[in-house]
Amino acid sequence: FLILIEIYLGDQSVSLITCLVTLHHIENIDNMLNELARIIKPNGYLLIREHDCKLERSVLTKYLHFIHGIMIIGRIGEFSNDYVAHKNEKLTWVEQKKKIVTYTKSIQYKTRQEWQNRLELVGFDLLAIFDYDLNKTTNPQRLFYGLYKRNEKIN
Repeated sequence: FLILIEIYLGDQSVSLITCLVTLHHIENIDNMLNELARIIKPNGYLLIREHDCKLERSVLTKYLHFIHGIMIIGRIGEFSNDYVAHKNEKLTWVEQKKKIVTYTKSIQYKTRQEWQNRLELVGFDLLAIFDYDLNKTTNPQRLFYGLYKRNEKIN
């Protein structure tokens, strides 16, 4: 099924959008990227921070799923407001594990090249990529920043 995503802002109404480690959580990413392109002004900026990760069974993907699982169990960050479980809900380990597995299966990791390709399709041009660590020794989550500019040709 298809869920439409609509941002309640006018066309070309913002100059800067930041998406910090959120895009991989959006199920209908193409709809969301179209909305971002719609609301940003020509020559506006989009700054993303994402994982440079293929959506596949790999050590990196398992590690990122583990981090999400710990955050769910500990109700940390976006999970602190009972996103996955209600405060009064007492879940068995099997029930909690099922919720974690269901949630992590919904995550849509992409490589930096895949993000660039998707963003170019909706009208963003890559300006720069910023890495935490080119040797990847202190960045186990493979996070990077991508700075994009909305091209002047608005669809």
